[in-house]
Amino acid sequence: MREKIAELIRLHSSGRSQVEIAQATGIARSTVQDYLRRVLANGVTHEEAKSLSTAALLERLGKKGRGHRKAVTHTIDFAWVCTELKRKGVTRALLFQELSRDGKYQGSYQVFCRLLKTYLRDTNVVLRTDYSLLIIDEWMRDSIKASQARELLAIIDLRCRASSTLFVSQIPVADWHKNIEDPTLADAILDRVVHHALRLDLKGESMRKLTSPLLKLKKKDQKDGNVAPLRHH
Repeated sequence: MREKIAELIRLHSSGRSQVEIAQATGIARSTVQDYLRRVLANGVTHEEAKSLSTAALLERLGKKGRGHRKAVTHTIDFAWVCTELKRKGVTRALLFQELSRDGKYQGSYQVFCRLLKTYLRDTNVVLRTDYSLLIIDEWMRDSIKASQARELLAIIDLRCRASSTLFVSQIPVADWHKNIEDPTLADAILDRVVHHALRLDLKGESMRKLTSPLLKLKKKDQKDGNVAPLRHH
């Protein structure tokens, strides 16, 4: 890992973008962003990174190695969590905040979602995220806030490569990323959506227009000679 971090610093110093650094080092873009933030905040140079051991470098960057991690015991009542999630308006994020506030959970939101995913797999509990097909209409019509993006990522991550999700949108795919306020969450969400999808670009008139009873009536009157021909603008 030390070599990759050192290379990351060297590429950044040469003016490479985060995308280019991620491609060259094989590190996820969100991780590149995190390391660059730590490198700049702590003033770590390429030469210093090369001279330190991996453990020392991680400590210099403010990241504790695996050997320093504390074991955390989770005593979450996932049966209760699943019951609550079936109630209208209750989300994983809300339950995570409640459990954390009450001292019943001390980990991160990402770990909480992974533990819930494992529980669902082992118990075969069916939630709304487990339907064989989930249809999200008007996708990206409005911008997605960070709090919404975290909940959305949890749902998409559970379904990725496991169940089908249909996204219906009038917004070009190229504009999706900027519609999610948190760029790191945007990377994670779109990585699971765009790269595992079959894309269908639909053309033609609106189906609401084509199936409108009023349009059919006008065409009938036009055919009978009761009205002037329809003019399209």
